[in-house]
Amino acid sequence: MTVSIGLQLYTLRNELMQDFEGTLRRVAELGFHGVEFAGYGGYSATDLRALIDSLGLKAAATHVSLDRLRTHLDAEIDFMTELGGIALVCPWANTESEQEWLAIADDLDLAAQACEARGLKLAYHNHAHEISRRAGSLPVMDALLTRAPRLHFEIDVAWVYAGGGDPVAYLQEYADRVPLVHLKDVRPKADTPGEWDTVELGAGTVDLQAAMQMAGDAVWWLVEQDHSPHPLASVEASVRYLRAQGVMS
Repeated sequence: MTVSIGLQLYTLRNELMQDFEGTLRRVAELGFHGVEFAGYGGYSATDLRALIDSLGLKAAATHVSLDRLRTHLDAEIDFMTELGGIALVCPWANTESEQEWLAIADDLDLAAQACEARGLKLAYHNHAHEISRRAGSLPVMDALLTRAPRLHFEIDVAWVYAGGGDPVAYLQEYADRVPLVHLKDVRPKADTPGEWDTVELGAGTVDLQAAMQMAGDAVWWLVEQDHSPHPLASVEASVRYLRAQGVMS
């Protein structure tokens, strides 16, 4: 399977607020095959589909809050179906309670069932705490995937690493449940032990080459950098890294 390379648009959230169409045009010019949404800029599904089609971009997926998955799932499925993407993604959940994690997993499994019925996947995007914390005998991420068998995994390789996990091991363990991979790099904050800066691909301490070698069964690899003083320049630097690795033309 040939992997498509996309950008998680949260990376350019400020640029999109200033010029939504122009920012998407620049993403296309950089050579990305598509995008993962984190908001739709006020566009209707029909108009947004027309815009990305005109730019030669595909919709990979979109991030949808847990609350909205619980309350507006059908509307989110309708929107993503119009865009032609493959998945809805829950980008965040957090609790100290094992029972609440299990309840979240049950809700996600039900939502995943509804997505499957419409030809979509539902995935969960990890941060560090789902790796470093436990729900019972398992790391939270593993507990979610065990409890919710229909749920897919959008693995963020940097946050797995920052949480003390091995991205390659997770990719190997859940290979058939990882349609989307977040390519991200981090390095330890010099002045704050235990915290991390998100940086351009290749500028941090994540073994991205090993992760990419193991992630070939995914449909999309998605570049994301949570924070940068110059987001567009950071995206351009990450594109140069991927071109040097031979995964972008």
